[in-house]
Parts: sequence; structure tokens; C-alpha cells
Amino acid sequence: MTTKRRERHLGLGFALAILLSFLTGFMLIYAQHLYAPALEAHFGTIFVKSPNDLTQERLLLKAESPELNYRSASFGIQPNTPLHASLMAEQPRIISAYQHAAEAAKTDPAPPSDFPWKVETFFSRTVQAGPLSSILRTDYLQRGQNARQPDYASTLINSLSNDPFQLADLFVPTRTSKNRLDRTLCLYTLAEKQRRTGSRSVFGEAIDCQTASHFSFLDGPPVVFTDSTKPNRIGGLNFYFAPGRLGPPSEGEYIIQLPQHAFRKELRPQWASFFDGEPPNAS
Repeated sequence: MTTKRRERHLGLGFALAILLSFLTGFMLIYAQHLYAPALEAHFGTIFVKSPNDLTQERLLLKAESPELNYRSASFGIQPNTPLHASLMAEQPRIISAYQHAAEAAKTDPAPPSDFPWKVETFFSRTVQAGPLSSILRTDYLQRGQNARQPDYASTLINSLSNDPFQLADLFVPTRTSKNRLDRTLCLYTLAEKQRRTGSRSVFGEAIDCQTASHFSFLDGPPVVFTDSTKPNRIGGLNFYFAPGRLGPPSEGEYIIQLPQHAFRKELRPQWASFFDGEPPNAS
């Protein structure tokens, strides 16, 4: 899965143990036994419920420590599948990243009394067309009485290849194409800013999409495929800007939806046939 910059890698021994456990083919029924002892030993984490106890909720994991209460769940991802197993294998790394961050915050000279941190992580499979599908990961972090703040990551999947699949793989690799895609994302984003705030500015700065380099279509915010009014097709793309990315955090997150016709001309020919119709909720 795509990870956020703040996450830290596990130690070599711990990461190797997780990798070996995954490669040996243990699925969900054994995941609790594989991961719990290592996490408990390393962080003092106590597992409250196993995934087997909560399959109807599609819960992946629930854990707690003095610094962290963590819960993760999936939507549209069936248990006992390789995809589900890969999400399970990712849980220790996500937990350890938040655990490290919470521990670091607790040792600040004047740490706030907002422990344990409360984190909920959701994995949602958005749409599938042919070999293409995508997963949105949403993390909600709550510290003390502060409002929950979302953060996003995403993964694009090409089931025909075991190699990582990037958004850029769908598009013609030319500078001209990239510039047109950047301008398209810029225009749609500023239109949403105008609708929501009455201003086409970002942090008070007026943006000219013809010359600005503020928005990167291919290397910018997390992005997932959207459903379509045409069956078995992708209707567009959703770009997820977390609170504070396009304005004050009080404005909340921005989810910018681009219908497929806005970027269709830039698609590589072998992928264009998977895009058609409109997102069902398009205005």
C-alpha cells in the first residue's frame, strides 16, 4: 500500500519476521497469533479482539497500548483472499508508525494530556474494471478532545502484473500531456474552492492554472478510481486533499472528482477502453 511520509520503517528483524510469516502462506485465521506476540513484546500492546471474532464487521484488527488505541476495518474486500491477507500483513507497520509517533509526542518537554491517541484506519475498495481496481485508505486520528482529522493514502491495482502500478502508467508519458493533466486538476480544484469558499485562491494566493505549478495530477494527492454510469467501466478519478492542504484545516478535506472525459485524451490507448460514462454522483 502507499504509505504516508510520517511512517517509519520497522527494525530489520521485526520486518523480516512479518515478511516470512506472509510468504509461508498463513492467512487470516493465523494472523492474530503471528503478529500479536511481536507487537505485545515490542510495544506492550494488548489485542482486544481477534479478526476471527469480528468477521461480520469486516474488522481487520483492534489493539491498544498506553499511548494508542487502534482499530482498522475493510470494505469491499473479502476475507480469505490475497488482498485481505496483504492488508493484515500491513497492520503491524501501521500500528508501529502511530505507536512511535505517540511515544515521541509523549516525551515532548510539555506533552499534552491527550493519551492514548485514537486511530481508526479504513480500507475501501472503490471500483473494478477489467484488471484495474483501487483501494482508498483513510486514517482518522483523534488526540484528546480535538476533532478527528482524516488523512489519506491510496493504491492502484493492475491484477495482470505483480509490479506496483502507478497513476502515471495509465497516461501518455509526454511533458505536454502532463501539463494538460496538471491544469485540469487545477481548474477542477479551484472550481470547488470557489463553490465552497467563494474564492479561487489557496491560502490567500490567487492561482493561474495556465502558469502555476501548485497541482500535480500524477504525483499529487492520493487518487482512486470512481464508479461509472456504464457497467464495468471507470467513470473518473477522485483526488483526496487532507485538511490543511488547500486552506485552513477548518475548511476540512477536499475530494476533487474528475470525470473521465476530462482526461480521456491523455490515456494510453490500451487503457482507454476501461474508462467510460460518468461518475454516478456527477453534477
